[in-house]
Amino acid sequence: MQDFAFTSCPNPRLTKDQQLHNGPSQNRATPGYDTAISSSCKNVEAAVKFLNYGYSEKGIMTYNYGVEGEAWNMVDGKPQYTDFMLNNPDGLTLSQVAYVHRVHFGPKAVIPDTKCLPGVIKDADSLAFRKLWSDDDKVDSIYSMPEVQLTPEESKERSEIITEVSSYVSEMMLQFITGAKSLDQYEEYLQGLKDRNFDRAKEITQIAYDRYMKN
Repeated sequence: MQDFAFTSCPNPRLTKDQQLHNGPSQNRATPGYDTAISSSCKNVEAAVKFLNYGYSEKGIMTYNYGVEGEAWNMVDGKPQYTDFMLNNPDGLTLSQVAYVHRVHFGPKAVIPDTKCLPGVIKDADSLAFRKLWSDDDKVDSIYSMPEVQLTPEESKERSEIITEVSSYVSEMMLQFITGAKSLDQYEEYLQGLKDRNFDRAKEITQIAYDRYMKN
């Protein structure tokens, strides 16, 4: 097998000092996991306490690191994984033990993988790979969309449009990259998006966003 090494690339820019606005979100709440308590809930107070636990001091540590004293201990003011997590006696791999003893998905405050994912922490190369460009102060996430909610009718209409648009974009992107189509035809490509009602999909998204901001 040929020897080779992987590395991560910096964010592509037009200029060295260009500020990028569509980078990784810095939101500590788990993205994409909005949670609600239904009107049929028999114990709303208990449900709220349970959901709030993932944002409490103890809950944050339990969800991100596991059970204190078993998965980790505080050493010099910092959480340190035990051999139970890093060299699991039951034969679980680092990936398996992480998914069994930590909470990955759900309402919680998030701690970055570079601090609490066993496989990343134990592997120096993996940790360096993750951290290589993590201190880029010219990246923010202000262009990231909040978790807007579409009505059933909006969702159906938008999904039908985006399905067709996504196929068209993938096809055209490949042709532009390979040179099968010249960039001189880019305006033609944009017209193709209009012909597939992409403007309507944006309009639906804008309506949902305005509704989100109003509420």
